[in-house]
Amino acid sequence: MELEVSYRYAKVAPRKARLVVDLVRGASVDDALNTLRLTRKRTSAMVTKLLKSAVATASERFDSEPEDLLVSKAWVDPGPMRKGWFARPRGMSARMRFRTCHIHLVVSSAPEEPEEQKPAKAERPAKAEKPAKTEKPAKAEKPAKAEKPAKAQKPATAEAKQP
Repeated sequence: MELEVSYRYAKVAPRKARLVVDLVRGASVDDALNTLRLTRKRTSAMVTKLLKSAVATASERFDSEPEDLLVSKAWVDPGPMRKGWFARPRGMSARMRFRTCHIHLVVSSAPEEPEEQKPAKAERPAKAEKPAKTEKPAKAEKPAKAEKPAKAQKPATAEAKQP
């Protein structure tokens, strides 16, 4: 059982919201609510509201207990930006960007713990061995490059000047 809930057009920058959402990802609902209660960020109130809504919806639709729920996925997408201007010196202006985001949480039932290990499956028959790969013929060796002829040595100067 999975339930996805969204807080759309939240008036907070996505980068700031991701800091809070990263704290609750993978935690049980009780642990996530305790973490959010102690977090001193403005976004924590938004995520708390969203998480409580998800728990209420899950208990109504699927008759699940809040203790059995887990925040399996959580992410933040950027929303539309509202743009404005503010005054700068010498009659100029600068642009302001008011960012928004969409916060998404997926709440699912906690995975059940295995009571006992199941007996091993019957052994499978050994796989047939693949035929050996045929070797490629060896490449013919390139002939060695001919060496450059040695330069004739000039006779020594002392020998050349003898009378």
